[in-house]
Amino acid sequence: MTLLRKDYQAFRASCNQCLTDIELPFQVSEEEQNAFLSSVKTLVSSERFSFVVDLLSFELTNCIGLERWLGYPTTRFSMYDYLKAIHPNYVGQLMQMAIATLEVTGQNPGFFKFMDQRIIACLPMREKNGRYWWVKRESTSFQYDAKGRLTAYANLFTIVKEYDGESMAPRYSDLAGNNNNELYNVFVERYRERIREHLPFTKRQFEILKIYAQGTGWTSLRVGQKLSLSKQTIDKHNQSILTGARTQFARLFNSATEVAYFLREEKIL
Repeated sequence: MTLLRKDYQAFRASCNQCLTDIELPFQVSEEEQNAFLSSVKTLVSSERFSFVVDLLSFELTNCIGLERWLGYPTTRFSMYDYLKAIHPNYVGQLMQMAIATLEVTGQNPGFFKFMDQRIIACLPMREKNGRYWWVKRESTSFQYDAKGRLTAYANLFTIVKEYDGESMAPRYSDLAGNNNNELYNVFVERYRERIREHLPFTKRQFEILKIYAQGTGWTSLRVGQKLSLSKQTIDKHNQSILTGARTQFARLFNSATEVAYFLREEKIL
């Protein structure tokens, strides 16, 4: 999707709804935060950059390496600028991921520890001259309130290569090296729900996509037999899936099966 100002305002309003009744005092000291920021500065030469998202003001702070690696002036780089820099294929998913994170952590306070648990995803980000880089983004807690609710998080970016149409494929890790967590699984399911709510597919089309996502060998005829529908009906659904997916994700899918594999990789199916 192409980010419009109204989409951004709706996203901000949804985030704000998750941040009511914040209780002071905040739990992470300025000394701890400054120590972390100093450590990040030593990594800037390795094609890395970072910034902090203050959820209460919806502003970006502590930008490090952004101008060097993407060319954006750090003093004027806003949350809206950040989302505009994300490739249209992914900006909608990224916003739904952020809202899902706030919803789940708000309902399960105390989950985060400072700079520990990390939700990792790769994103195509545009530098100032227009080229898209495929960057690894680690999002981790930077501040939380007296009840353990997230109020600010740090985004740590590493440039991997030029973007070539890859999938975002979100995953979880923490400083101990764990790659799974019960609450993360709750987040993934909520993320799926939010994405599905915004996709232009019917209930039947989701059924078809889930079948295709199982693996190779599923033809329109076989899918029709499984769902007690004709091949012609499945073909019509496939065409609608293609049209909707190409518009939603701004990429040229060649088949409904390809759409299903993409959605599976993105943890939507």
